[in-house]
Amino acid sequence: MDKARVAIIGVSGFGNIHYQDIMRAWKAGLVDIVCATVINAEEEAEKCEALRAAGCELFRNADAMFQRHAGAVDLCFLPVGIGLHAPLSIAAMRAGMNVFVEKPLAPTVQDADAIIAASNETGRFAAVGYQHLYQPQIHAMKRAILDGRIGRLRAVRGIGLWPRDRTYYRRNNWAGRLSGPAGWILDSPVNNALAHYLNLVCYFGGAAPDAMADVATLEAGLYRANPEIESFDTAFLKMKTAEGVDLLFATSHVPESNLEPVIEAIGENGSIRWTQEGFTAQWADGTAETVPMPAQQQMRENIVAALLTRLRDPRAPIFPAERGRVVTSLVNTAHSSAPIVPVPLEHRFWTPSETDEKGRCVWRGLQGVMDRVFAEIRMPTAEDFPFCRNGAVAKPAEMTRFERLFTE
Repeated sequence: MDKARVAIIGVSGFGNIHYQDIMRAWKAGLVDIVCATVINAEEEAEKCEALRAAGCELFRNADAMFQRHAGAVDLCFLPVGIGLHAPLSIAAMRAGMNVFVEKPLAPTVQDADAIIAASNETGRFAAVGYQHLYQPQIHAMKRAILDGRIGRLRAVRGIGLWPRDRTYYRRNNWAGRLSGPAGWILDSPVNNALAHYLNLVCYFGGAAPDAMADVATLEAGLYRANPEIESFDTAFLKMKTAEGVDLLFATSHVPESNLEPVIEAIGENGSIRWTQEGFTAQWADGTAETVPMPAQQQMRENIVAALLTRLRDPRAPIFPAERGRVVTSLVNTAHSSAPIVPVPLEHRFWTPSETDEKGRCVWRGLQGVMDRVFAEIRMPTAEDFPFCRNGAVAKPAEMTRFERLFTE
């Protein structure tokens, strides 16, 4: 294979990142951009002009693109809405294209299983856009855990607090939604913006180099402070693996202030702390080490390089749909086992004001709660806030089909 033949569906929103990825690869002589679907061509006139200059044929309809270029594209980038991940991934693979689909893999486990089945049937791969899993530093951290450099792994905990205002939820027709005309969406912090970090918690908790955590039990607390959305904006997930490792992930879009994601792997004799900048380890032998993460553009270039290598070598590593299914199963289990609890009016407020077009809802006192549950690796209780109501302990392995939200 000389140059890989690529396609893209969507160039707006996070699709702009994928657009930049393929344009850099084209300018570097690594790919030919064969075709693209852009439903909002007028709004994205500049990008459409650049794609045409690269020799790309533009479409307003993905089905038409698949029909015309079936068998003529090696890799299709799919930075589309969550509800479109499964149908477009499956259609692309049936048109002979390998797929790089943005995270999460799909809204439901049955959608995820359908993607996996289509991959097996067509012989095309479906890679998922959990971008950190394409970085060598992440795999080095996992090897260190498995090699016992922090002693026996006891727990992995993660936290990330990203405030989001009205513009975030109004940027498309599915943000903050549980479902739409075509079916489930299940948008939320754990299934969209901060899904990367739940995924990392599960990866570091896995018992083998390429394995995700085998989550035996999950307890979820799902809360909605923002009354303008349908889904939850705050989540606490407490898990235990089949090997007895405790996992915790706590996240929110309504904190008082921003906290960039932190993940810590805690062993009997040491620990590793990861942030976007890199990881710092306190090894069991008493030594310490700091390893930086690559800059964002380098991370994206590493992803493209991994995908292009996989096109040439089927043994080359990617983050496949089979592993991407894990987060989907946890999200589905959380939704089926825990109610979405509204945060009472006296515990929330708007800043700068409720009438501001860019106003954001804030859960008063949430920051302290998050600090405590993260430090103690536990779920919140009524001592943290009086309306606390967590779901029942559930078994993600039993989630083979998601059909309904929690009901009494």
